Amino acid sequence: MSPNNPLLNDQFWKWIKALDQYVGNNSYKNMLSIFTDVQDDEVLFHEAVHFLQKFGYEIKAYKKDGELWLESGESPEIRVGFTLPDWLALQSHFPFIHNFEDHEVFGDLVKFLQKTEYTNSQYDLYRVISDTEAKKKLVEGFADDQKGIIANLENAQSEKICLVLNTKENKFLEVYPHKLVYLEGYLHLIGEDTSDRCLLAICVNEVLSLSYREDIVYEVNFSPVEIEDFISAFRSVASNEERLVMKILTPEHVDLNPPYHFLGNPYITSSADGDLIWAASVEVSDELYDWLGEINEYVEIIDPEGVKLGLEDYIQQTSKIPLKKAS
Repeated sequence: MSPNNPLLNDQFWKWIKALDQYVGNNSYKNMLSIFTDVQDDEVLFHEAVHFLQKFGYEIKAYKKDGELWLESGESPEIRVGFTLPDWLALQSHFPFIHNFEDHEVFGDLVKFLQKTEYTNSQYDLYRVISDTEAKKKLVEGFADDQKGIIANLENAQSEKICLVLNTKENKFLEVYPHKLVYLEGYLHLIGEDTSDRCLLAICVNEVLSLSYREDIVYEVNFSPVEIEDFISAFRSVASNEERLVMKILTPEHVDLNPPYHFLGNPYITSSADGDLIWAASVEVSDELYDWLGEINEYVEIIDPEGVKLGLEDYIQQTSKIPLKKAS
């Protein structure tokens, strides 16, 4: 962005926004009272009006009885059609936008991009990158043979391919894979037994080897909601599920969908103070504390107190992440 760009003049940008928000006729004096953050500068006012006119905006300034007035039409609506590569390319430039964070235009651009990202969350470049990196980090804790099995399970899940699993009990199970998730502190594969069409939770540590069955066309028997109910029922038996409630201090730094974690019935709302409040049913485990430790700087646990204290103990024991200072 050129340093001569007029949008980098904060007062000019404030007038651009003010002019765009008003439709109809109004006096310059009255606009100063409505938009209190704009500068009382008739020259700057005229420059902003002329700037918008260059884009075909139906707007003009004129004198009436010796007083300066504005006549403005509806704001033009800009529609931009992105292909997926276009949108990914634009997202890759988001970090460079911070070079202009000292300017008024920066905050409005960030709000626009955040809104666009939210409405197109399935195409979030940084979520995919973060998810991939997080999975690699988690898998590092497994033995080499288990890493290969997890990679194959991931691939089968993505490609929707049936598997034959050879377990340590010398059982061979033909399974349609749905998802990998932590249960009782261990990574499990949730899938359908293709013979009796029931749901199974198979501990990855129990799998010796696997093979693909690409020749099988399996008709899925369970919906995503039913799979979530199955996981919730599994966890309820272990009685280690809690409803976690957190205040999200900086949403841009928090991934609320960490890999291999099942967060049941997630809910997001805003408090009366405008704080972002998030809640979900979680399984209390070291894996949960690993995740909470990574985002500890950006969240505040509201409830339950046991999880809050458990996280403090876990961080002290592992010495991975320093505790937040009291505010």
